[in-house]
Amino acid sequence: MITYIITGDSIPNSDAVRKYVEGHFNKFEKFVDKNINHEMNITLSKSTAHQREDSYKAEIKFKINSEDYFVSVENADLFKSLDDAKDILMRDITKIHDKRKTLFHRGARKIKDFAKGITGFGGGK
Repeated sequence: MITYIITGDSIPNSDAVRKYVEGHFNKFEKFVDKNINHEMNITLSKSTAHQREDSYKAEIKFKINSEDYFVSVENADLFKSLDDAKDILMRDITKIHDKRKTLFHRGARKIKDFAKGITGFGGGK
């Protein structure tokens, strides 16, 4: 289960942002343990510069098991910055997840080959 902690400065309509986050960030549920409560910290801020248009910055901090993830994206639209941050975070998490899965399968394959070599029933000569 993931608890979303949304903080921000001068961000309008926080209920709409919360509904948007809860609707679009539910894909991360498949990477977490269902029995442990995880927290996703989302910090939103609006920066105004006198020479350019307003921009929104979305920062996401998320910890899964022992891995810490941090993403920071700045865009002209608040929801676009949230989407971009979500995509980058998903890419980073799946990369680590797939790497661990591959290492597990590679290790299991080596153990299987080793066991075949000991018993003499393998494809060895």
